[in-house]
Amino acid sequence: MTLNDLLQECARNTYNSKLMTRTTEGYVGKGLEYATRFLSGINYALRKVCREKYAPVGQDDVIMSGVAFAISDLTRTCIRVREVKQNNEDRSFFVDAIEDVWVKNVESGSTIQVTYDYLPANMTLVGLDVEVPLHPRIVDPFVLCQFADYQFLSEEGTDYDTARAQVWLGLFNDSFGSIVKPTQQKQVKVVTS
Repeated sequence: MTLNDLLQECARNTYNSKLMTRTTEGYVGKGLEYATRFLSGINYALRKVCREKYAPVGQDDVIMSGVAFAISDLTRTCIRVREVKQNNEDRSFFVDAIEDVWVKNVESGSTIQVTYDYLPANMTLVGLDVEVPLHPRIVDPFVLCQFADYQFLSEEGTDYDTARAQVWLGLFNDSFGSIVKPTQQKQVKVVTS
């Protein structure tokens, strides 16, 4: 599902689809104003989902210069470190208050593989055809629209739109609450004799 798909869904949900016509340049006029407002809500909801429920997973190789590395050395904005491996062997680690990751049993100059949850960059109207960075079997991308619709209608100011906004907020809260954090499952080799 692309960002444009989400923007069109937001427009349909708020009865603004006639104003949200995409041209070769993207959205223009009132459509650009609405797309910008919807995008703000989509990005907020995306960050909330990633921080609290489910985030995409990245993996980087890090060359150790001592026994610790900074989380900021990773290529993406790290939310949680999942595991650290060296030569496909798990290494014990902990993250301190300064956000350095201390790894046991590694030597300076050695390469480790770090698997982590990351916070995707904000989506922009420049990349309308970019895929939403959530796995659709774990997080329904339309949950992002539910929050964007709530935010959009809340800003409209009429009693009718405020009441509709509350409905979208309720739907978002229900959908958000039903997102289950996937558990990390290790592969276990079963040996039968």
